[in-house]
Amino acid sequence: MSEREEREKAFIELHEKYAQTIDGLRRLTQSERANQLGKQRLELVLKELGSMPDNVPTYKQIGRAYFLEPKSELLSTGAKSIATMGSDLENFKQSKSAVEQKLKEIQKEIQEMAK
Repeated sequence: MSEREEREKAFIELHEKYAQTIDGLRRLTQSERANQLGKQRLELVLKELGSMPDNVPTYKQIGRAYFLEPKSELLSTGAKSIATMGSDLENFKQSKSAVEQKLKEIQKEIQEMAK
């Protein structure tokens, strides 16, 4: 292989790596946004549920069915879910920053190769 062919092959590989990284970043951003919306929705539901009297019948959805469940149980389950979603959001942010750093490195490599 000539030097030119090797450089072209390396450039193509870098470009593919760049495209994969961009796709991964997009997926991470979408997952982070979905998690954030779910957390906000759950916080709103818990706020509304908290303002209701304790003797109100509450139901938990499991699949297509609804089952009677005490309000206190729903509140505690919701609080645990919010905590889990919060830690998941932190993990998304860390992963996103790592992917963004990787993306910058790939961009630098492409720029160096283009010189």
